[in-house]
Amino acid sequence: MWRLNLEIKNQDNFINLIKIAMYSLFIGYLGYSFAGVILIFYPMLFMESTIKNGLIPTILAMLATSVILGLLINLLAGLALFFVFAPMVLIFHYCVESKKSYMFTLILMVIVLAVSFTSYQMGITRIESLDLEAFIDNVVEMQVENLDSNLSNLELSRYEDNLRMIYEYSIILVPGITLIILGLTVYLNYVFVGRRLLVQGVLINQPPLFSNFQLPRVSIIVFGAFIAAILLMRYLGLDYYSEIYLNTIAVFGFIYFVNGLALFSNFLIRLRIPNLGRMLVYVTCFMFPPVGIVVAVLGLLDALIYFRRISIKRE
Repeated sequence: MWRLNLEIKNQDNFINLIKIAMYSLFIGYLGYSFAGVILIFYPMLFMESTIKNGLIPTILAMLATSVILGLLINLLAGLALFFVFAPMVLIFHYCVESKKSYMFTLILMVIVLAVSFTSYQMGITRIESLDLEAFIDNVVEMQVENLDSNLSNLELSRYEDNLRMIYEYSIILVPGITLIILGLTVYLNYVFVGRRLLVQGVLINQPPLFSNFQLPRVSIIVFGAFIAAILLMRYLGLDYYSEIYLNTIAVFGFIYFVNGLALFSNFLIRLRIPNLGRMLVYVTCFMFPPVGIVVAVLGLLDALIYFRRISIKRE
Protein backbone atom coordinates (compact mmCIF):
# COMPACT_ATOMS: atom_id res chain seq x y z
CA MET A 1 0.00 0.00 0.00
CA TRP A 2 2.82 2.42 0.89
CA ARG A 3 4.57 1.69 -2.43
CA LEU A 4 1.34 2.28 -4.36
CA ASN A 5 0.75 5.63 -2.64
CA LEU A 6 4.35 6.66 -3.36
CA GLU A 7 3.98 5.84 -7.05
CA ILE A 8 0.73 7.80 -7.26
CA LYS A 9 2.32 10.78 -5.49
CA ASN A 10 5.34 10.73 -7.81
CA GLN A 11 3.06 10.53 -10.82
CA ASP A 12 1.04 13.51 -9.55
CA ASN A 13 4.24 15.48 -8.96
CA PHE A 14 5.42 14.69 -12.48
CA ILE A 15 2.14 15.88 -13.97
CA ASN A 16 2.29 19.05 -11.86
CA LEU A 17 5.83 19.74 -13.07
CA ILE A 18 4.73 19.31 -16.69
CA LYS A 19 1.89 21.82 -16.15
CA ILE A 20 4.21 24.29 -14.43
CA ALA A 21 6.74 23.97 -17.27
CA MET A 22 4.02 24.61 -19.87
CA TYR A 23 2.65 27.66 -18.04
CA SER A 24 6.15 29.07 -17.51
CA LEU A 25 7.03 28.42 -21.15
CA PHE A 26 3.94 30.42 -22.13
CA ILE A 27 4.93 33.28 -19.78
CA GLY A 28 8.48 33.32 -21.17
CA TYR A 29 7.29 33.29 -24.78
CA LEU A 30 4.83 36.14 -24.17
CA GLY A 31 7.51 38.11 -22.34
CA TYR A 32 10.10 37.83 -25.10
CA SER A 33 7.61 38.24 -27.95
CA PHE A 34 5.16 40.90 -26.76
CA ALA A 35 5.53 42.39 -23.26
CA GLY A 36 8.87 42.08 -21.46
CA VAL A 37 7.38 43.07 -18.10
CA ILE A 38 5.66 39.67 -17.93
CA LEU A 39 9.08 38.03 -17.49
CA ILE A 40 9.25 39.18 -13.88
CA PHE A 41 6.64 36.51 -13.08
CA TYR A 42 8.63 33.71 -14.75
CA PRO A 43 10.01 32.27 -11.46
CA MET A 44 6.70 32.38 -9.57
CA LEU A 45 5.41 28.90 -10.37
CA PHE A 46 8.84 27.37 -9.85
CA MET A 47 9.09 28.95 -6.40
CA GLU A 48 5.74 27.43 -5.53
CA SER A 49 6.78 24.07 -6.98
CA THR A 50 9.89 23.80 -4.78
CA ILE A 51 7.60 23.64 -1.76
CA LYS A 52 5.08 21.23 -3.29
CA ASN A 53 7.17 19.03 -5.61
CA GLY A 54 10.69 19.29 -4.22
CA LEU A 55 13.73 21.37 -5.10
CA ILE A 56 15.72 19.17 -7.50
CA PRO A 57 12.79 18.14 -9.77
CA THR A 58 11.68 21.79 -9.93
CA ILE A 59 15.15 23.09 -10.85
CA LEU A 60 15.45 20.44 -13.57
CA ALA A 61 12.03 21.44 -14.91
CA MET A 62 13.09 25.10 -14.85
CA LEU A 63 16.27 24.28 -16.78
CA ALA A 64 14.34 22.24 -19.35
CA THR A 65 11.81 25.05 -19.80
CA SER A 66 14.59 27.61 -20.31
CA VAL A 67 16.30 25.41 -22.91
CA ILE A 68 13.03 24.85 -24.82
CA LEU A 69 12.31 28.56 -24.71
CA GLY A 70 15.83 29.22 -25.99
CA LEU A 71 15.32 26.83 -28.91
CA LEU A 72 12.06 28.60 -29.79
CA ILE A 73 13.39 32.16 -29.55
CA ASN A 74 17.06 32.50 -28.71
CA LEU A 75 19.24 30.08 -26.78
CA LEU A 76 21.06 32.81 -24.83
CA ALA A 77 17.78 34.52 -23.95
CA GLY A 78 16.23 31.28 -22.71
CA LEU A 79 19.23 30.29 -20.60
CA ALA A 80 19.39 33.85 -19.23
CA LEU A 81 16.08 33.27 -17.43
CA PHE A 82 17.50 30.20 -15.72
CA PHE A 83 20.81 31.86 -14.86
CA VAL A 84 19.15 34.97 -13.42
CA PHE A 85 16.18 33.43 -11.58
CA ALA A 86 17.36 29.96 -10.49
CA PRO A 87 19.53 31.29 -7.59
CA MET A 88 16.53 33.28 -6.31
CA VAL A 89 14.36 30.15 -6.42
CA LEU A 90 17.02 28.22 -4.50
CA ILE A 91 17.26 30.89 -1.80
CA PHE A 92 13.47 31.05 -1.50
CA HIS A 93 13.32 27.29 -0.94
CA TYR A 94 16.13 27.40 1.62
CA CYS A 95 14.56 30.26 3.60
CA VAL A 96 11.10 28.69 3.62
CA GLU A 97 12.38 25.26 4.65
CA SER A 98 14.54 26.76 7.40
CA LYS A 99 11.61 28.97 8.51
CA LYS A 100 13.40 32.30 8.14
CA SER A 101 11.41 35.48 8.70
CA TYR A 102 9.76 37.04 5.67
CA MET A 103 11.94 40.17 5.91
CA PHE A 104 15.15 38.12 5.99
CA THR A 105 13.89 36.05 3.05
CA LEU A 106 12.91 39.15 1.10
CA ILE A 107 16.25 40.91 1.59
CA LEU A 108 18.31 37.80 0.82
CA MET A 109 16.32 37.11 -2.35
CA VAL A 110 16.85 40.69 -3.54
CA ILE A 111 20.60 40.44 -2.92
CA VAL A 112 20.89 37.10 -4.73
CA LEU A 113 18.79 38.30 -7.67
CA ALA A 114 20.86 41.49 -7.92
CA VAL A 115 24.11 39.47 -7.95
CA SER A 116 22.90 37.00 -10.59
CA PHE A 117 21.44 39.75 -12.78
CA THR A 118 24.60 41.87 -12.54
CA SER A 119 26.80 38.84 -13.25
CA TYR A 120 24.76 38.04 -16.34
CA GLN A 121 24.93 41.62 -17.62
CA MET A 122 28.68 41.79 -17.06
CA GLY A 123 29.07 38.48 -18.85
CA ILE A 124 27.33 39.62 -22.03
CA THR A 125 28.47 43.27 -22.01
CA ARG A 126 32.09 44.31 -21.96
CA ILE A 127 32.38 47.36 -19.73
CA GLU A 128 35.32 48.76 -21.67
CA SER A 129 33.26 48.69 -24.86
CA LEU A 130 30.70 51.15 -23.47
CA ASP A 131 31.12 54.78 -24.48
CA LEU A 132 28.35 56.60 -22.63
CA GLU A 133 29.47 60.05 -23.73
CA ALA A 134 29.30 59.05 -27.39
CA PHE A 135 25.91 57.44 -26.82
CA ILE A 136 24.51 60.60 -25.22
CA ASP A 137 25.97 62.76 -27.98
CA ASN A 138 24.32 60.63 -30.67
CA VAL A 139 20.92 60.64 -28.96
CA VAL A 140 20.98 64.38 -28.33
CA GLU A 141 22.08 65.07 -31.88
CA MET A 142 19.24 62.98 -33.30
CA GLN A 143 16.64 64.80 -31.21
CA VAL A 144 18.06 68.25 -31.96
CA GLU A 145 17.89 67.54 -35.70
CA ASN A 146 14.12 66.95 -35.41
CA LEU A 147 13.47 70.29 -33.70
CA ASP A 148 11.73 73.27 -35.20
CA SER A 149 14.28 75.23 -37.25
CA ASN A 150 12.76 78.53 -36.03
CA LEU A 151 14.53 78.22 -32.67
CA SER A 152 17.31 80.68 -32.04
CA ASN A 153 20.86 79.53 -31.41
CA LEU A 154 20.52 80.42 -27.72
CA GLU A 155 17.28 78.44 -27.35
CA LEU A 156 18.79 75.52 -29.23
CA SER A 157 21.86 75.55 -27.02
CA ARG A 158 19.79 75.63 -23.82
CA TYR A 159 17.58 72.82 -25.06
CA GLU A 160 20.61 70.71 -25.95
CA ASP A 161 22.22 71.31 -22.52
CA ASN A 162 19.02 70.40 -20.67
CA LEU A 163 18.53 67.31 -22.79
CA ARG A 164 22.10 66.21 -22.20
CA MET A 165 21.71 66.74 -18.44
CA ILE A 166 18.52 64.62 -18.38
CA TYR A 167 20.23 61.74 -20.16
CA GLU A 168 23.31 61.95 -17.96
CA TYR A 169 21.25 61.76 -14.77
CA SER A 170 19.14 58.96 -16.26
CA ILE A 171 22.25 56.90 -16.91
CA ILE A 172 23.64 57.66 -13.44
CA LEU A 173 20.40 56.38 -11.87
CA VAL A 174 20.34 53.10 -13.84
CA PRO A 175 21.79 51.02 -10.92
CA GLY A 176 19.25 52.41 -8.45
CA ILE A 177 16.31 51.98 -10.82
CA THR A 178 17.45 48.44 -11.63
CA LEU A 179 17.63 47.57 -7.93
CA ILE A 180 14.12 48.95 -7.42
CA ILE A 181 12.78 46.82 -10.28
CA LEU A 182 14.52 43.73 -8.91
CA GLY A 183 13.08 44.44 -5.47
CA LEU A 184 9.58 44.71 -6.90
CA THR A 185 10.12 41.47 -8.81
CA VAL A 186 11.07 39.61 -5.64
CA TYR A 187 8.26 41.13 -3.58
CA LEU A 188 5.51 40.41 -6.12
CA ASN A 189 6.63 36.83 -6.72
CA TYR A 190 6.99 36.21 -2.99
CA VAL A 191 3.53 37.61 -2.20
CA PHE A 192 1.77 35.74 -5.01
CA VAL A 193 3.45 32.44 -4.13
CA GLY A 194 2.65 32.86 -0.44
CA ARG A 195 -1.02 33.61 -1.15
CA ARG A 196 -1.33 30.73 -3.64
CA LEU A 197 0.16 28.27 -1.16
CA LEU A 198 -2.12 29.59 1.59
CA VAL A 199 -5.19 28.91 -0.57
CA GLN A 200 -3.92 25.36 -1.02
CA GLY A 201 -3.53 24.89 2.72
CA VAL A 202 0.24 25.41 2.88
CA LEU A 203 1.35 28.15 5.29
CA ILE A 204 4.79 29.75 4.96
CA ASN A 205 6.34 32.90 6.39
CA GLN A 206 5.34 35.59 3.92
CA PRO A 207 4.85 39.37 3.67
CA PRO A 208 1.69 40.64 5.41
CA LEU A 209 -1.14 42.48 3.71
CA PHE A 210 0.17 45.67 2.10
CA SER A 211 -1.64 47.87 4.63
CA ASN A 212 0.22 46.07 7.44
CA PHE A 213 3.61 46.25 5.76
CA GLN A 214 6.13 48.30 7.75
CA LEU A 215 9.87 48.77 7.54
CA PRO A 216 11.85 48.00 10.71
CA ARG A 217 13.75 50.73 12.54
CA VAL A 218 17.03 49.18 11.43
CA SER A 219 16.33 50.49 7.92
CA ILE A 220 17.00 54.01 9.22
CA ILE A 221 20.35 52.88 10.62
CA VAL A 222 21.27 51.31 7.28
CA PHE A 223 20.23 54.49 5.44
CA GLY A 224 22.30 56.61 7.81
CA ALA A 225 25.29 54.29 7.37
CA PHE A 226 25.12 54.74 3.60
CA ILE A 227 24.98 58.53 3.92
CA ALA A 228 27.90 58.50 6.37
CA ALA A 229 29.95 56.36 3.98
CA ILE A 230 29.18 58.73 1.10
CA LEU A 231 30.22 61.77 3.17
CA LEU A 232 33.46 59.96 4.03
CA MET A 233 34.06 59.27 0.33
CA ARG A 234 33.56 62.97 -0.40
CA TYR A 235 35.92 63.97 2.40
CA LEU A 236 38.59 61.60 1.09
CA GLY A 237 38.16 62.96 -2.43
CA LEU A 238 37.10 59.61 -3.89
CA ASP A 239 35.44 59.52 -7.30
CA TYR A 240 31.79 58.65 -7.96
CA TYR A 241 30.54 59.62 -4.51
CA SER A 242 27.85 61.80 -6.09
CA GLU A 243 26.63 58.91 -8.28
CA ILE A 244 26.41 56.64 -5.23
CA TYR A 245 24.59 59.38 -3.33
CA LEU A 246 21.95 59.82 -6.06
CA ASN A 247 21.32 56.09 -6.33
CA THR A 248 21.13 55.75 -2.54
CA ILE A 249 18.53 58.52 -2.35
CA ALA A 250 16.57 56.93 -5.21
CA VAL A 251 16.50 53.44 -3.64
CA PHE A 252 15.77 54.47 -0.05
CA GLY A 253 13.37 57.16 -1.24
CA PHE A 254 11.37 54.50 -3.07
CA ILE A 255 11.49 52.14 -0.09
CA TYR A 256 10.17 54.80 2.27
CA PHE A 257 7.61 55.87 -0.33
CA VAL A 258 6.24 52.31 -0.35
CA ASN A 259 6.22 52.29 3.45
CA GLY A 260 4.36 55.62 3.47
CA LEU A 261 1.88 54.30 0.92
CA ALA A 262 1.27 51.27 3.14
CA LEU A 263 0.68 53.67 6.05
CA PHE A 264 -1.89 55.58 3.99
CA SER A 265 -3.53 52.30 3.00
CA ASN A 266 -3.76 51.26 6.65
CA PHE A 267 -5.49 54.48 7.71
CA LEU A 268 -7.82 54.51 4.69
CA ILE A 269 -8.95 50.95 5.38
CA ARG A 270 -9.50 51.72 9.06
CA LEU A 271 -11.53 54.78 8.05
CA ARG A 272 -13.58 52.50 5.75
CA ILE A 273 -12.83 54.59 2.68
CA PRO A 274 -14.29 52.90 -0.45
CA ASN A 275 -11.97 51.26 -2.98
CA LEU A 276 -12.45 54.10 -5.47
CA GLY A 277 -11.42 56.69 -2.89
CA ARG A 278 -8.32 54.70 -1.93
CA MET A 279 -7.39 54.32 -5.58
CA LEU A 280 -7.61 58.08 -6.10
CA VAL A 281 -5.26 58.62 -3.16
CA TYR A 282 -2.75 56.11 -4.56
CA VAL A 283 -2.85 57.65 -8.03
CA THR A 284 -2.35 61.13 -6.54
CA CYS A 285 0.71 59.91 -4.63
CA PHE A 286 2.21 58.45 -7.80
CA MET A 287 1.35 61.25 -10.23
CA PHE A 288 2.37 64.32 -8.22
CA PRO A 289 6.06 64.37 -7.10
CA PRO A 290 5.54 66.82 -4.18
CA VAL A 291 2.90 64.50 -2.72
CA GLY A 292 5.20 61.54 -3.29
CA ILE A 293 7.99 63.26 -1.36
CA VAL A 294 5.64 63.88 1.57
CA VAL A 295 4.60 60.22 1.49
CA ALA A 296 8.25 59.12 1.53
CA VAL A 297 9.02 61.38 4.52
CA LEU A 298 6.01 59.98 6.38
CA GLY A 299 7.21 56.49 5.50
CA LEU A 300 10.60 57.24 7.03
CA LEU A 301 9.00 58.65 10.19
CA ASP A 302 6.65 55.66 10.40
CA ALA A 303 9.64 53.32 10.47
CA LEU A 304 10.82 55.24 13.54
CA ILE A 305 7.61 56.17 15.36
CA TYR A 306 5.08 53.57 14.12
CA PHE A 307 2.10 55.81 13.39
CA ARG A 308 -0.16 52.78 12.96
CA ARG A 309 -0.51 52.59 16.74
CA ILE A 310 -2.70 55.70 16.56
CA SER A 311 -6.29 54.69 17.25
CA ILE A 312 -9.08 55.96 15.04
CA LYS A 313 -12.50 56.58 16.54
CA ARG A 314 -15.44 56.25 14.17
CA GLU A 315 -18.75 57.82 15.00
